[in-house]
Amino acid sequence: MRFLRIPVLIFWLAAVAVPFVALFRGTGEAGFATQVLAALFAPDVLAVVRETVMMAGLATALALALGLPLGILAGRVATPWIKALLAVPFVLPTAAAGVGWLALGVPFGAPTVVLALAAYNVPWVALAVARAREQVPVIQHDVLATLGAEPWARFVWSTWPAVRGAWTGAALQSFGYCVMGYGLVVLLGGGPPVETLEVTLAQTLRSAGGQSLPAAAASGIWQMILGGVPWILASRWVSGGRLLAREAGAATGRQTAAAWERWIALAGALLLLSPLAGLLPRIWGGVSIFSDSTLWPQLRAALGVSAELSLGAGACALAVAGLAVAADAGPVLSLALTIPAGISVMVLGLGLWMAYGRWVDPFEGSAPAIIVLEAALLVPLAYRSLQALRGGFAEARYAALRTLGAGAFRAWWISEWPRWRAPVLGLFGILVALALGEVSAISLFYSEKLVNVPLLVMRWSAQHRIGEARDLAAILALACAALASGAAWI
Repeated sequence: MRFLRIPVLIFWLAAVAVPFVALFRGTGEAGFATQVLAALFAPDVLAVVRETVMMAGLATALALALGLPLGILAGRVATPWIKALLAVPFVLPTAAAGVGWLALGVPFGAPTVVLALAAYNVPWVALAVARAREQVPVIQHDVLATLGAEPWARFVWSTWPAVRGAWTGAALQSFGYCVMGYGLVVLLGGGPPVETLEVTLAQTLRSAGGQSLPAAAASGIWQMILGGVPWILASRWVSGGRLLAREAGAATGRQTAAAWERWIALAGALLLLSPLAGLLPRIWGGVSIFSDSTLWPQLRAALGVSAELSLGAGACALAVAGLAVAADAGPVLSLALTIPAGISVMVLGLGLWMAYGRWVDPFEGSAPAIIVLEAALLVPLAYRSLQALRGGFAEARYAALRTLGAGAFRAWWISEWPRWRAPVLGLFGILVALALGEVSAISLFYSEKLVNVPLLVMRWSAQHRIGEARDLAAILALACAALASGAAWI
């Protein structure tokens, strides 16, 4: 069914390729490239680049320092529920996390932004290290211990070679994540605001009415370099560190972990959920705000917009990924579908702005633009998840149904859908949860009639309506967690 590649290719060209080209070409006016080149090395742009690199570097270093020991402990303990706790921050909306940090009384400013970005990336590092640590054969440690090796020597000669590749890959990806951070920087940066490329890009477009496109494009190019290159390099390092587990066969049993190791791993995982400590007491307050007649009109509009955007983006991403898997996308198209994972929302949104600005006025708000943008960023996750399911294809049963006269879709529905149903529904819940908590895309294409719940949380926080922002953020976090509970099916 290779003809199914056509709609996938059309989506990728419209949502990724054309905006990417527009970022360099501009809107077609003469001298645009010259203006962008001059803006690339303008002192004010380079100052923002330096601040972005410094903050992302500090946050990444902190995430690596904390994530390595926590990941080694989690891999040694090998308890599923500890890994589940480490995965919770991935579906916690940045708007809710930012308000949660503020509820704990942290001060505004760059140090708080660094701390929050690091806390957001420690689980990513820890889970990558834990997966690599679990591959170390028990016999390898036993032999070293029998030979009299001290714990530090066993780490150097056994554990570190196993986790080094995963740790390095997670470092590169974490740096890219920190460079692309937006919601936490806006909420916790305070005043004077912390300036990063992502924040500056959004402010340049919205405040200048789209008249400073060369400066915005320059920021976008720097953002792609700093955020995208680490992801490209990470593709090599993540595949490293597979070590001796493949050769160990049945000797890859699980080591017995001490009770104190379990408690430390649990404490580390819970500590990373600190923002939730500022939100959980407000869940009942969050329920009560829906009965406030003065807030209900805003809430009703925001809930409707959030439902429309999140369901639309989740369905679109799932459809594109499903068609790509059904069409057996080749290596080139598969690589193309994963490219948005290394591109920030703001950069891709800027490309959409430049490519389709004559048809879509960003200042009037555009739900289709937001849905396409969010879907493009969700497709890599959806595609990789569905691709993993393809390996168990019941070819003999499918061929038998086709021989009996069933059509291609009917044969697939009977032979394969029972196996795919639960994972697909769970994946859809995760995609909707991620889209529900997304705030960067709508920050570019919102209007007064197009405000979703995360953006409303950020607005109330900026207006110093912290109590109401906490109440709504608690409900947002609860909704995203409930939707993402479908991950247990995958």
